[in-house]
Formats: sequence, structure tokens, C-alpha cells
Amino acid sequence: VRAFLFQAFYIPSPSMEPTLWSGDRILVNKVSYDLHDVNRGDIVVFRAPPGSGTGDDDLIKRVIALPGERVTAEGGRLLIDGGLLIEPYLPYQEGTADFGMVPWCADGGDGACPVPDGHVFVMGDNRPNSRDSRYFGPVSIESIVGRAFVRVWPLGADAWRGRRQVGPRGHRRCRPARASAGDRSGEGVVHPTRGTGDRTAGRGLPAPHSSRVRED
Repeated sequence: VRAFLFQAFYIPSPSMEPTLWSGDRILVNKVSYDLHDVNRGDIVVFRAPPGSGTGDDDLIKRVIALPGERVTAEGGRLLIDGGLLIEPYLPYQEGTADFGMVPWCADGGDGACPVPDGHVFVMGDNRPNSRDSRYFGPVSIESIVGRAFVRVWPLGADAWRGRRQVGPRGHRRCRPARASAGDRSGEGVVHPTRGTGDRTAGRGLPAPHSSRVRED
């Protein structure tokens, strides 16, 4: 039952820093979206879409825009349907570059992306160092493996943030691991771990509703 409901992943790359660091272990709830809709701010693991350049790997990103919404960047900040998206989890509030041509949007994608039905727009928290929907377009909700909800390793008060500076390497892939949890081969690949951390008490990820849209 546990294997059906939850899956452990190892994070080997910096695309979600400072929320998740290279070497962190997380648990993913695989049935969350059988019970409720995807929420803005959720951190999700999903199958890499066509054009991502990551083969059959899985990726981990944060949900930014929902089906039917229009997302763009202006002055380093994200706008959802013209309203400013408040993102307290970002280390730099004005660190998001303007969009270029975004593929697979509902009505073009030149500088903005209307998200198609059945899809979400996802981004890494380490905005300068993440390959996400800005590059491969919105992702299908059906491709989502589950919602990351708790970090089980490392333990301790310093496990959540401030442990080290954002790394220089770009985001890569997140693939269910067949190797041991400590295997760092394949940069950016997250492997489901085997028996490491799932019996320990973890520190929860930030509540998904911490991000909101403010209309000016």
C-alpha cells in the first residue's frame, strides 16, 4: 500500500534551490490529484514532456499557472492574467527573466503563455538555473506522477534552507532511480530511493497556497 501511495525521490540538481537542495530526499504523494485538483504552488514530479531533451526521465518543478490562465514575466516578476504573483519562496523577488517564445501554448507563446486545458505551467525556484515550461511548454496534468509533500533527508533544523549557496550548475532531469540513494550519476536525475529515509520524520515543504496573485 505504501508503495502505491508514496514514492521517495533523490534530488541531485539545483533547479529547485533554495527550496530543495542537491542531495535532499523527498516523498511524493501519488494519489493527491485523484482526490483534488492541482493547486498553484504545488511542487510536482512529472514525466518529462516531448522536447525537454531528457528522454524518459521525470522532472520536479513548482506549479505556477493553471489551465486557462495567461502567464508572463515583466520587470523580473511573474504576472498571472495581469495580476502580480507573490512568490515568498524565491531567494530573489525580481530574478525571473522575460519570456521568449514558449512552445505549446494555447494561443501562441511569444512573451506570454496562455495555458491550455488539461495542462499547467511549471518553473523551478532557481529561475536562472532551471529548464522548465519556458523551454518545453506547459505540461499535461495526466503526466504528473504526484505532489512532493515532505523532505525526509537531511534531518535537523538546518535541513530546510540556508545550508549553502545556490549552485552553479543548471537544472537537469529527475528520473526514478534504480540505483542507491547515494548514487549521484546522471546530473539532475531524481531516483526513487529504496528504503532510505521513508521511515524517518521529515520536514514538510512550504504550503502550496503560500503563492498568490495580487491584482493591482
